[in-house]
Amino acid sequence: PGCGGVAVVDRKGGPRTVGVAVEDDAMYTGAPETYRPDSLIFVDPDQRLQIQPGERVIALLRDGRTIVFRQLGKRGDDDVLEALNPGYPPIVRPFGVLGKVVSRLLAAP
Repeated sequence: PGCGGVAVVDRKGGPRTVGVAVEDDAMYTGAPETYRPDSLIFVDPDQRLQIQPGERVIALLRDGRTIVFRQLGKRGDDDVLEALNPGYPPIVRPFGVLGKVVSRLLAAP
């Protein structure tokens, strides 16, 4: 399926920003500010060290093969990756943030 949607620019990315297709519904709840499967997100790897809780990221999990799209959260002193969809459990460290989501192209409903 293609991305026949409307561009929604949240922030600008740098020259190494790449587009990544959203493959699951972990970040989709039906609300307009969430991300349908087949939406396209733009990720800036150069902003990965400037991420604050509540911002969306792409992260590599401990297995070294699985990449996920989640929102960075805090549980006490620990960083966690949280899905917007409550059907997905939080992911606790270790994980490595690969980049910050800086904009998106939404898939048509």
